[in-house]
Amino acid sequence: MAGTALWLDAIRNFMGAVNRPEPILWITLAAIPLNALLVYLLVYGKFGLPRLELFGAALASTLVNCAMFLAGLWFATSIVLSVTTTCLQVSGNWIGPSCDS
Repeated sequence: MAGTALWLDAIRNFMGAVNRPEPILWITLAAIPLNALLVYLLVYGKFGLPRLELFGAALASTLVNCAMFLAGLWFATSIVLSVTTTCLQVSGNWIGPSCDS
C-alpha cells in the first residue's frame, strides 16, 4: 500500500507541475466516500460481505488507494500525451511539434 501511496503522491505533484491539479482533486473527493462505504461494509459484514473488522478497514483503504493510483495514472498519461502534441513556451521560446521555431 505504501508503494501506491508514494506513486500517487508523485502523480499528484506531476499534475500540479503541469498546472492540472483538478483531476487528482476530483479523484480524491470521490475516494473519500467510497473508502467510508467500503470500510463500513467490510468491518461490519453488510450486504453478504464477510465481517473482517480491522482487516476489512485495511483492505478497503488499500483497494481505494490502488484505485486512486490507477485513475491518477490514467489522467497523468493522458496529460503527457496532450502536452507532447502542443506548443510550450520555455525561456521565451516556443517549442513543440506544431510550433514555428
